[in-house]
Amino acid sequence: IGAPTVRESDGLALSSRNAYLSPEQRRLAPILHRVLSQCAAHIANGMPLDKVLDEGRTEISRAGFALDYLEARHAETLASITYARDAPVRLLVAARIGKTRLIDNVGVDLDADQSRPRSRNSRRSGSGIAAAPGAARSRSRGASSSSR
Repeated sequence: IGAPTVRESDGLALSSRNAYLSPEQRRLAPILHRVLSQCAAHIANGMPLDKVLDEGRTEISRAGFALDYLEARHAETLASITYARDAPVRLLVAARIGKTRLIDNVGVDLDADQSRPRSRNSRRSGSGIAAAPGAARSRSRGASSSSR
């Protein structure tokens, strides 16, 4: 069952892992959500997935994160997708800043205003990106969205 992600006023998803961030890391941490939101808006405006993801990866790395992944996936099955118009899209990111691994996600709404990309929590496996068996059938959209 998906639910809205609870966030700080600067966009950082609430998580007990945030306590491990130094003040400087905490200042930089919201960049992940900002980049996801910008990527979602670019995809909704028709930019190619590969170009958007490459630019997002570069921006995250330049900000000082060690990027694990920034991917666009089918929002319900988490299967790989090639084109945004092929399926409902969810952007997933995991990156380390210092010793803390942060994860986040946003949905790409191809039919609505992208000023507020959707972000949801759901059950996840240890990897943080796989849905629980049968979960895709019981929710409209969702992937993990918290810090690890």
